[in-house]
Amino acid sequence: MSTNYKPQAQVPSVFHKKIGGIIVTVLSDGNLELPLDAFFELEKDEPIQILREHLQAVPPYMNTSGFIVNNNGNITLVDTGFGSSFGSGAGHLIDNLIAAGYSTNDVDTVLLTHMHPDHVNGLLLADGTRAFPNAKVIVHEKEYGFWMKDNVEDHFQDDLGKMSVQMARSALAPYKGDIVTFSDSVGIPGISPIEAHGHTPGHTAYLIESEGDRLLIWGDIIQNATIQMSQPELKFAMDIDADQASRTRIKLLDFASEERIRVTGMHMDFPAFGYVKKEGTRYIYVPEQWRANDL
Repeated sequence: MSTNYKPQAQVPSVFHKKIGGIIVTVLSDGNLELPLDAFFELEKDEPIQILREHLQAVPPYMNTSGFIVNNNGNITLVDTGFGSSFGSGAGHLIDNLIAAGYSTNDVDTVLLTHMHPDHVNGLLLADGTRAFPNAKVIVHEKEYGFWMKDNVEDHFQDDLGKMSVQMARSALAPYKGDIVTFSDSVGIPGISPIEAHGHTPGHTAYLIESEGDRLLIWGDIIQNATIQMSQPELKFAMDIDADQASRTRIKLLDFASEERIRVTGMHMDFPAFGYVKKEGTRYIYVPEQWRANDL
């Protein structure tokens, strides 16, 4: 190798974790800058102060991931990332899925935590066709009903919210006939839904269980762990019911802390596995140590 060699790209962002007899694979979709005014209850410079106190980058970047759940060859993908609509910083989930050894044809089920664009746009290829030809899409009935109801655009005062409605509908349109809604059970062995409403009306977390081991995929209860774990009651601009979302965040953080359960989420820093520790009214995220023999 020449001494003038300079890497042009990162290696594929893939991480495998064995949960009992199930293999969960984190697929990074990339990251985009997180606007700090999304934490609208804080004074202008407060988010910057919190981040700098914790030696975090300013401005922060929000990682986005999806998760392959491989249960004896039954392949479920939990969320699909931004797709090709938000620039080169995101939209890398399919590349990383292939790097992990899978094909888009292998995906039997796409299981959605909710229907915001950074979770459903990856259902589509750039030409608007299905990214996962053989998959059915499973989503909570309240979530699907909200985004598909007549005049739902009137619920939003901002252009981003109205755009989110159109993107959600466009992303699911090619899967017509292969969309399944649920209320209590997703019908997939080893995966149980946990109600986490508030961020969106049907926002759902998923508990992965196998052979006494557990993993909580908590969806979007956290967008920035440093800010929201230090002040978990804070409202977030993209929360559709911000009061309920705050209660849900605290409920799931308490659950994770009390149960000492392994957690992950779509916007936790890659590779996104860790634990939650409670100290007074705040929480601390403790990343799980990487081990080469996790599989």
